[in-house]
Amino acid sequence: MEVLKIVLKTVPVAKQSTKFNMRTSRAYTPANKRKAKELYTQLIRESLSKGFKMTDKPIRITKLWFIFKAPQRFKAKQKKHIKEGGLIPKLTTPDLDNLQKLLFDSCSGIIWDDDKQIFSIDGMRKYYGLEDRIVMELEY
Repeated sequence: MEVLKIVLKTVPVAKQSTKFNMRTSRAYTPANKRKAKELYTQLIRESLSKGFKMTDKPIRITKLWFIFKAPQRFKAKQKKHIKEGGLIPKLTTPDLDNLQKLLFDSCSGIIWDDDKQIFSIDGMRKYYGLEDRIVMELEY
């Protein structure tokens, strides 16, 4: 069994439903979501070792954390906890399933062939922390 750990130092972005142009009746993906996917793809490629080969094996994600930089409005006690390396659960939008969609789409064709290979996702969480990042650990 292989283990892979990836840390993407970027703001987690949610993938929302496809938008529709009512005038033309065409579906489109907003530009900011396309750019986020391109950035994720680039960061994923950079984080992999040189000889990494895409897997076609079943995948178990053992850790999937979306960490957002703590807002200024936090109380002193919360800021201290975060400065000491702690994390605080994020209970606001975006939803976890939408955060995961963009990341998994970006991994397709690089880490795995298709996200249907994922049979288990353990420890999917979203937090406030010191800096924006995504941490993913998987076994295959």
